[in-house]
Amino acid sequence: MSALNWILKRLLDPAALLWLALIAYAIIQCRRKRYIEASFSAIMVLLLSAFGGTTLTEQLVRTLEEPYYLGLSEEIAVSDVVLVLGGHASSAEGEPHGFDAGAAFDRVLTGIELVRSGKGERLCLGGGAAGSSQPLVSEFELITPWIERWELLDLPVEHLGLCQDTREEALRAKKMADEQGWDRVLLVTSALHMRRAEAVFKKSGLDVQTVACDFQSKPTGPNVLIPSSGRLYLLRAFLHEIVGVFSYRIRGWID
Repeated sequence: MSALNWILKRLLDPAALLWLALIAYAIIQCRRKRYIEASFSAIMVLLLSAFGGTTLTEQLVRTLEEPYYLGLSEEIAVSDVVLVLGGHASSAEGEPHGFDAGAAFDRVLTGIELVRSGKGERLCLGGGAAGSSQPLVSEFELITPWIERWELLDLPVEHLGLCQDTREEALRAKKMADEQGWDRVLLVTSALHMRRAEAVFKKSGLDVQTVACDFQSKPTGPNVLIPSSGRLYLLRAFLHEIVGVFSYRIRGWID
């Protein structure tokens, strides 16, 4: 792809179109000597360029993900259960396999791989409702038939039931651990989410070993200052985790 085609493709991104509109608006307001309006628009342009057009957002995400970079190494101890948190699939009418694999579907793949490689004696899936239609269908009900059809595991897949958030997943996992005698638990979730997840599980009284996946801090493009929707979505995910940690802390759900 030529440089011109690459730039044109980049400029067709909705975030880039908004960026161009703000630049045009700032120029128009400057020509009309409305400097306050022009300054506001210029600030928005700078913020979009900084967070959407450079690697700054990926660097912020890396601060949460880097402590959990491990991979499927020999350092992972064999556990009683591999516990995969939800948020990985949703119901989708018309899909041949019955569900829409979300951006965090790496969680399911990682959990299956851990069990198949002998790191866990069973697989347990968390998660909430896979859609809003009644009756509610859980992520577990969507994923399990797919796992069974492909014969990915030779043991039953357990589940936590419908959970509203990570804290409820932690409380239900603790209850199941007490009932079934789990001493060693491998906790699987996206690297960006792992800090909050690990903290709330430990607060619930369940000691876990973490296995992160779905790493998102690799650069998605060069520092060209033209913003992309992908980077802004990543910034949203980062801010969601920061606010989530703060919210859990003031509620006393994590230390």
